[in-house]
Amino acid sequence: MGQKVCISQGVELLGASAMEIGNNVKILRDTRLEIRDINSFIYLGNRVCLDRGVDIRTAGSDCWIEIGENSYIGPYVCMAGPGNINIGKNCQIASHSGVSANNHRDYGLSREGIKIEDNCWIGSGVRILDGVTIGRGSVIGAGGCCD
Repeated sequence: MGQKVCISQGVELLGASAMEIGNNVKILRDTRLEIRDINSFIYLGNRVCLDRGVDIRTAGSDCWIEIGENSYIGPYVCMAGPGNINIGKNCQIASHSGVSANNHRDYGLSREGIKIEDNCWIGSGVRILDGVTIGRGSVIGAGGCCD
């Protein structure tokens, strides 16, 4: 746990021993961070803000979810493994978006992971599915889908 971390009332941290939270992080009300299985990890870089109602879950073993410094995750964003999720520095993900690092393919459930590079802006209601890389400086318009 870093310095000057602000955790609002109603926040749930489940499996907190496998989380690392940087300095000056804000986690607003009704947010849930959950680690479900072994060898999984959640990392929040310095100056990350998780707005109200954000839900971040590792789902499966060996799942890593990392959010880079100065990134903002908007209200009611849902983010889950079992694939790894890496969000770069200075990113903004707007409200009601979903980042799901799994997908049902012809061969079954995939866990390729998701990478959002630095300086990206993801509009409200966007759905990002497994196997996607969003390049540095990209803008994804509201309601878009990346799969």
